[in-house]
Amino acid sequence: FSLRLLNPTDGLLNLSLFTSSHFTRPLIKMTLKYCIGLLVVCLSANLCSAKDSLRGHNEPLGMQRDSDGHIDILTSLPTPKEFWQKYLSTSTPVLIRGATTASPAFRLWNDDYLKTHFGNMTFKIEAKFEYNDKPTGNLGIGFDQLSHFLDTYKTRQAAILSQIPTSMQHDILALPFMTCGSVANRLRENHLWLSAGLSRSRLHSDPIFTLNCLLAGQKDWIFIHSKYGKELSAGQTDDQAGRLSRINVDKVNLHRYPDVGKVPWHFANATPGDCIYVPRGYFHQVRSTGSRNMAYTILFDISAKDFKIFNDTGCDHIKSVKLTNMPMSWRYSGYGHMTFGNNMPLSSAQKYITRQQLLGIPFHVYHEINSLQELEANDDNNLNYEAIMIDYDAIRNIAKTSMDSTGNFDQEKFIKGYKKMGGSDYFAGKFIKSLDEDKNGVVDINEFQRNLVIALEIYKDSSLPDKQEAKNILLQRDGIEREEEHAGSSLTSETDENEQDDENEDDNMAEQQNDIQERKSRDRIPDEL
Repeated sequence: FSLRLLNPTDGLLNLSLFTSSHFTRPLIKMTLKYCIGLLVVCLSANLCSAKDSLRGHNEPLGMQRDSDGHIDILTSLPTPKEFWQKYLSTSTPVLIRGATTASPAFRLWNDDYLKTHFGNMTFKIEAKFEYNDKPTGNLGIGFDQLSHFLDTYKTRQAAILSQIPTSMQHDILALPFMTCGSVANRLRENHLWLSAGLSRSRLHSDPIFTLNCLLAGQKDWIFIHSKYGKELSAGQTDDQAGRLSRINVDKVNLHRYPDVGKVPWHFANATPGDCIYVPRGYFHQVRSTGSRNMAYTILFDISAKDFKIFNDTGCDHIKSVKLTNMPMSWRYSGYGHMTFGNNMPLSSAQKYITRQQLLGIPFHVYHEINSLQELEANDDNNLNYEAIMIDYDAIRNIAKTSMDSTGNFDQEKFIKGYKKMGGSDYFAGKFIKSLDEDKNGVVDINEFQRNLVIALEIYKDSSLPDKQEAKNILLQRDGIEREEEHAGSSLTSETDENEQDDENEDDNMAEQQNDIQERKSRDRIPDEL
């Protein structure tokens, strides 16, 4: 008999078979399986072909549909009222050509100048591509001296994204429309972006208004209105909150995020001297190019009242002003911990105190304070960020297993084990220096036992004190004896279970630990309140 079966490639397939049952049945069965397999492959291929034909699938963000054009471009500086009326109050991004060319930074900030004048200062560093882990600088994970960064950044996958030290702000001019009225008293902080180009951000929105001014290279922007958070898989939060899209901007998966191609977007091309205003909550993604790409940002917020009605206070005679002469909530000396991105609620912008101010409060005045509330800080602003990320027990075990048979500390073995955990040479060296009491380059068993707890101190979890703990600080400062009822609420940290076990192993080490803890209890003060 003859079978007429669909052939995926040749149309109908004619099969003439022998009628012998012992031959025919197996052959028919085999042929049917073959043809059914071809049919499945064909259907799958057709379905995949249909899906993959989606415009922009697995391509960079922006390829999924045509843009709605460039954002507004101004060729001269807007007046304060024009800026508020057309852009600030309407949450509309705008590019201002040549806005920062008058700032000294525009002509001065080449690598040689920066290295000569600010090379010993500390800056935060990030990966050039935000999907990657933090890079390591000569000050550990996430931190670099500017001079070291400038010597190495053209061959590293690292970029500076950091607060700008106050001394560098002398070279930046606040634009006239920011020096009066709605914006003048709402500047929050100032950031530097520096890389060898070919870097990109993720698609995100910021919880604050931003002016981004380009000094070198080129930045290509994509802008998407804040109302499209759901389509961009960025969550459904208030526009005033920063949001991060889950979309891979290099390879948009339209099977997973099918609505991306429906979202309208604008673009912007910034060249040296241009400034771009980015509204709070507005989604944006940036690609930086050029052999050297550098920009600074000024972050500011607006009160609810000023957002609705233009405030013209001081706007009769406006001019550019050095950033150092403008009020700013967070400043950075160039050394020590940073406040990069720290939260500051609008309602309490002028109602915070620093650690130093707390220590200056007379004790009788302290009784008038109803509560102390910690301003949320970011761990990666802490110069000991690496120590926060490294597991305490793991480094402790590596240190103990690095003692050799002669009773000395094997430094090479420790460094190798520490770096395997993800640590840096810099922090490994700091750890060893803490052990080397006599600074002779050799750590013997006695030094190890006496100083291990000191070396481990920065790897412990730290927390800010509550009001009672802060009260105890002031009591100690003023030489007042603690009330007996509060004796149990001292700042002494509890020794962890592993350290408790070590007391049985080594009494001397336990005594040293107790001494350190008591000293910590006496001296501990809040990092920031």
